[in-house]
Amino acid sequence: MAVQLKRRLFTVEEYYKMAEAGILTPESKVELINGEIIRMSPSKSEHANAINLLVRELIIAIQKKAMVSVQNPISVNEHSEPEPDIAILRQKQGKGYRSHHPRP
Repeated sequence: MAVQLKRRLFTVEEYYKMAEAGILTPESKVELINGEIIRMSPSKSEHANAINLLVRELIIAIQKKAMVSVQNPISVNEHSEPEPDIAILRQKQGKGYRSHHPRP
């Protein structure tokens, strides 16, 4: 008889508590997707160069109408906080996204 294992999904709050406790460190290079802690792929030179070129063009194209975010968290829901290579964010007045990560 096969044993059925259940996955334990994490919330964003629990994810941050693991970081505060030192379980996850910046060197861990992980992100929270659908409640699972996923190891991020390393950026090779070609990939990093493509991101840099695209960011330069996006900043020129959108000027001050929006913000370009590079490899920073986006709060999707209570179980997902991915760090996309590039995100175009709504322009916020004042201090931007200082008190919370951008949301869809």
